[in-house]
Amino acid sequence: MAEDERGEHEKAARDKLAKNTEARQKQQAEMEKRANAKPTPSTEELNLVALGVDIDTVGRADDGSGPDPHEENRRAMFGVGKTRDMKPARHDRGYETR
Repeated sequence: MAEDERGEHEKAARDKLAKNTEARQKQQAEMEKRANAKPTPSTEELNLVALGVDIDTVGRADDGSGPDPHEENRRAMFGVGKTRDMKPARHDRGYETR
């Protein structure tokens, strides 16, 4: 009976080790993929934008970071090409200011 428990424990340990190894390899592959991305925007471009220069980002080379993960949520919330339009609440409920 002790050997059966030892065998089950060993099998469970090997399964856990295999899962951990697979997860680590997957994480390392993703980190390597991200490490190859180019920084965007450059410091020079950020400085120019801070000084009011309009930077053309259409002609830039792909930085390798992939699509914006939040773009789909923005489109669902605001529609394509829309931004938030906030207006102050109206306070005309008989309240007068001097």
